[in-house]
Amino acid sequence: MNFLRALVACALIGLSSHHALADAVVVDTLANGKQVSTVLRPSLFGTGALDDPGVVIHHTRRGSPSAKGVSDDFSFLITNGSGVFDFFNYSNQPFDDLTLTMTPGGPPGNLLTLFNCGVASDFTMLPFSNCSFPKMGDIHSTTVVTFWGGPGLAPLSDFSIELTGFEPGTQVTADASPLMTPEPGSLALLLTGMSTLLAGRRFRKSSV
Repeated sequence: MNFLRALVACALIGLSSHHALADAVVVDTLANGKQVSTVLRPSLFGTGALDDPGVVIHHTRRGSPSAKGVSDDFSFLITNGSGVFDFFNYSNQPFDDLTLTMTPGGPPGNLLTLFNCGVASDFTMLPFSNCSFPKMGDIHSTTVVTFWGGPGLAPLSDFSIELTGFEPGTQVTADASPLMTPEPGSLALLLTGMSTLLAGRRFRKSSV
């Protein structure tokens, strides 16, 4: 499943580089825990300063007292265009992946831009091993960044989202997918069904 997501993400990056933002020069993403830099427009690379629309997820050991408790869907405003926003996963399930949509999606389209995403953690393991931009936008469109792979953001844990280089007043919508685990009753029913099937199979063999 993760391999398929990676293929889809790479395909979308290729499409977005042509259709979503004409002046995106470089995109920095994360693949299997390693930073990957892709030059989309080699003729413009190294010709001048780049604006950096960036998104970093940080899994924190201890969050801010003012951290906002969230479940699988939430939204917030980047008042000044950049900032660090503290959250607390108060659900009883880890966030398996996290998709953020920024509107507007970046600086004006006539600026050279470097889109980058990343993950940091106060723990030994990163919460996500991959991030990519299915869509890269500008002041007239949206930008979408997705984080997935790894253990996810644990339930009842703190995390922060750092955003830089966006327009003041940018709206951020977050969609987290909880990693669902079977309820005890469902798991017991499944085990009972499997035991019944195995018992029936043994009976048929013994009667032959």
